Amino acid sequence: MILDKIKIHDRYSLEIKFDYRLDKQKKATYYKINSYFFLPNSLDINRVTYTKTDFYNDIKTYIRLKTPVYLMRNLIIGDDSPFEKLKLSCLKLAENNSPENCEHFEYFVKLYCSISQSTIRDNVFHITKSKMNQSNMYLINNFISEIEAISVKYRELESIVNIPTIPQNIFKIHEFGNEYLSNIIEIYLYKLLKVLSKKRIKEFSAIKLKVLSLIQSEISYREEKGFNSLPNKERNNETLLYRRSVLKKYIGNKLFLKTNAMKDGNLTEQLIFGIIAGIAMLFATAVAFVSKIKFGDLTFPFFIILIFSYMIKDRIKELSRMYFGMKIRKLFFDHKTKIYNDNKKIIGISKESFDFVKEAKINPEIVKLRDRDHLTEIEDGWVKEKIILFRKQIKIYSEQFNSMYHDYNFEGIIDITRFNIEKFIKKMDDPQKQIYLTEDDDFYKTTGDVVYHINAVIQYTINNDILYKRFRIVLNRNGIKRIEPVI
Repeated sequence: MILDKIKIHDRYSLEIKFDYRLDKQKKATYYKINSYFFLPNSLDINRVTYTKTDFYNDIKTYIRLKTPVYLMRNLIIGDDSPFEKLKLSCLKLAENNSPENCEHFEYFVKLYCSISQSTIRDNVFHITKSKMNQSNMYLINNFISEIEAISVKYRELESIVNIPTIPQNIFKIHEFGNEYLSNIIEIYLYKLLKVLSKKRIKEFSAIKLKVLSLIQSEISYREEKGFNSLPNKERNNETLLYRRSVLKKYIGNKLFLKTNAMKDGNLTEQLIFGIIAGIAMLFATAVAFVSKIKFGDLTFPFFIILIFSYMIKDRIKELSRMYFGMKIRKLFFDHKTKIYNDNKKIIGISKESFDFVKEAKINPEIVKLRDRDHLTEIEDGWVKEKIILFRKQIKIYSEQFNSMYHDYNFEGIIDITRFNIEKFIKKMDDPQKQIYLTEDDDFYKTTGDVVYHINAVIQYTINNDILYKRFRIVLNRNGIKRIEPVI
């Protein structure tokens, strides 16, 4: 099973997220993903103007564990809940502050905070999608009470770890988690208010007062604790945003997996190039041997033949390298990335490849999907496009993965690729042009938006099943305007 999401990350970047689920019945789980991007010729993006190096400079990939899923109430209730696991690690740390117990404590703090953030986000999203009638009001009330309990229970653990035998730098781990949770609660409570304000429910005023009171209590708590992540309407809040960013990276780093990228097929390539060099040398040596027999040593003809044989040998080697190099690249990916856990044990391999391809060599199903739902008649076949193919192949060692991550039910890994399109907009027209409209017996001048479309078709191969999804990326000189799914 694979889930995906494509969204705008910032003005010039789009984010593609793949969710690779493990097949726990097999030793390894395989995924193949082909992403086709159809670019209008007017962007002037081709093999010459946009190389492999350009592409790999424009993408950034993160691979992390998929956050375990819990109901909000189950975060703190039950012997196997994230809170109980964290509490147990605190008790062990209080008994013995060994390096192993310190490491476990940090691990469970970060997992509790990460799972809490994910659960809170999912609940806000669920409320967003729900119809707010009287029968569904319990969703909001439960959310408000449960989100408060998440932080209250966490803060109860301070009495266990704030003791003389635990070094200050280890206790700080608890404080970082405390500050992170407080900020997360504030952020998502504001998001909840924003959602509810658009739903026009009768109880909104009462709920708003309750939520704002909870937000203010979190801000006051952070101020009392001396945390730096405090909003201030009279300042630019640089410290607040920087602090939140640092805390997010620190808390989330236990979920992110380590990677080691290398060139794919490098050994095969070097072996073939070595054989080519040997054949070229054999040619030059044979010519030198024959000419020596025929003309003798230190003769002018022998000297000239040696020069020409060296020139031909050099060309044989270089032309053969170019020819076979292209053939090899078609057989292998550009990069092979090994995926490791914290203990540097391999849990999977990811391979990536980029190239321009011709429409005639593409699966007809891909072309058919691209041609569906055109906005203009002339777009179909009349306006030529360049096609980029970005291939991914993922292999996850299910058995090793399960044996390494048994504390929580990690269902798989998340692959996040951010693609910067700044190089695509350099030759675009201005984002707006003047147009004229008529009204009654007069006309007037206004402006119209100038946009370009990049169509994307993503092909997934899971075992023997093939799935397709198509998106339209609408952009102009100012950046990405929107991303539209095409059904």
